[in-house]
Amino acid sequence: MSSAALPPLPSARAKDIKSRIQQSVTSHTDLASHQDAQKSSSDISKASVNDTPEPTHDSTHSNNQLSQNNEDVTRQQMRVRTKQLQCIHRKEQQVFGTLPPLDSNLPCEAIHEYIATTSAFLNSYVADVNAALEGTNHKLSVLEKQMAMLEVRLASIPGLTNEENSGKLGELKEIDEESTSQ
Repeated sequence: MSSAALPPLPSARAKDIKSRIQQSVTSHTDLASHQDAQKSSSDISKASVNDTPEPTHDSTHSNNQLSQNNEDVTRQQMRVRTKQLQCIHRKEQQVFGTLPPLDSNLPCEAIHEYIATTSAFLNSYVADVNAALEGTNHKLSVLEKQMAMLEVRLASIPGLTNEENSGKLGELKEIDEESTSQ
């Protein structure tokens, strides 16, 4: 695998993005100043036209004129957007046009490495969770045995048990004997 096929480092990408942003900001300010100049020249021409008194027109003519103005504004916005997109395309071609295409094995290797590291992480996570569950299961079984022993001891006190619990007393003694033998 050659180093020429590798993508640029994050620091190089960050510098490239900063320079692209600065270039786009300067181009936008140039475009804005150009538009301001056009607006001021059109304002001057409108002012000279507005010096002459306008005859009154009916509302349909003014509506047509408004819709035509809206269409002109929309067309102008489309032209500006098209110029912006063309500028972005030129800049991308300048930056990425000189880079050779990536080797076809490189994306496959990157995806394979990602899958391998992800599966290794998941396997270790599952092993940790199983160990924690086994520990919790052991603690619960110890707690159950201790509770059984406590119940047997409480059942052995003569005044605390009634006739219904006397049958369970034998069962609890068996559990107590099993837990002490282990």
